[in-house]
Amino acid sequence: MPDTRNTLFVGTDLHPPATCMEAKMVQAIKSAGEKRGYRFRALSVQLANPRTDDADFVYAQGPAWGPVWLRKPFYGVSLLRQLNRELRRRPDLVHFLWVGFPWLTPYILARLRRAGIPSVVTVLNRYTPPDRYRLAAHLVVHSSSTATLYRDAGFTEAQITRQPPPVDRDAFVPTNDIPEPFFVMASGPRTIRQIEERGIYLLFQAFRILQDRQSPARLHLFGRWPEGADLLQGILENSGAGNVTLHQDHESDLPRWIARSAGVLIPYVNSTIGDVPMSALEALACGRPVIATRGLGLDDYLADSAAGLLIDPRPEALADAVETVLATPEKWAAPALAAVAGLDNNTYGNRLCDLYDRQLD
Repeated sequence: MPDTRNTLFVGTDLHPPATCMEAKMVQAIKSAGEKRGYRFRALSVQLANPRTDDADFVYAQGPAWGPVWLRKPFYGVSLLRQLNRELRRRPDLVHFLWVGFPWLTPYILARLRRAGIPSVVTVLNRYTPPDRYRLAAHLVVHSSSTATLYRDAGFTEAQITRQPPPVDRDAFVPTNDIPEPFFVMASGPRTIRQIEERGIYLLFQAFRILQDRQSPARLHLFGRWPEGADLLQGILENSGAGNVTLHQDHESDLPRWIARSAGVLIPYVNSTIGDVPMSALEALACGRPVIATRGLGLDDYLADSAAGLLIDPRPEALADAVETVLATPEKWAAPALAAVAGLDNNTYGNRLCDLYDRQLD
């Protein structure tokens, strides 16, 4: 291994706003790597001619890479072609694809299967032939459920490492305050499909049930939905749930709201739309429990602990879980904090660099 190792970041920015969660993770990796002799430089997806002359491996950051590919297929495939042409000259490169937010894969899988193509690897190899270069020589995923998705997509066990995502411990800290009888959900649904997948109908129905039971429970729903604000408000009004408040463009207030809350809700009804919802881990870091649908990446954190409750996606089950949490406010803090012990940006950066070291040795 050379004394100084270089990486080429694809589809990310090494100097994004410091408040961005992904930015803090990237900065943590960069900081840990520089202490080991790595040198980092960024390649924006807008650049037409990527060059890898001073790189030892390529690290494609999922949140920036995936949406471009999905929403603008020609643009994304064009970048793959450009990278492939460039990487033909460098068969020695190791390529990491970070996919902490793997919602891209289920959509691609569904499209491929409808087209009669069984594996995502099949279509990727059209643009990155395996005899020249393997796209995603290694995947870093955040949960067991996501690892399963990629195994089903054709990636081998040796290509996948599960590494839980970090939590911003500067923003989300435990408190000794008695939790107030409200719950938080952070979501930004803009379309009917997103509203259905994220369990918004189920959520409003559950809080209508709680209202009918005269429960003190309230819900604060945070997100950015400029195109769907009227739609969401109409669904809420039709549900008759008067114990729900919508907060648009107030996500910077989330740490304060989560710390005061009784817990965070993740009532998704489609278990493949996300990996590990960060608001859930942020709640655990504040010592607050999580109520989540089974089958999400959160099974890894909640199934064998007392840090929250896993439920079936039914309004009655969610309402019952809310009442259970409210009835036992003192039991959740210690297990919640234990569930996310060690999940901080510095630890995450060092673990990723450990993986780089192993791959480059």
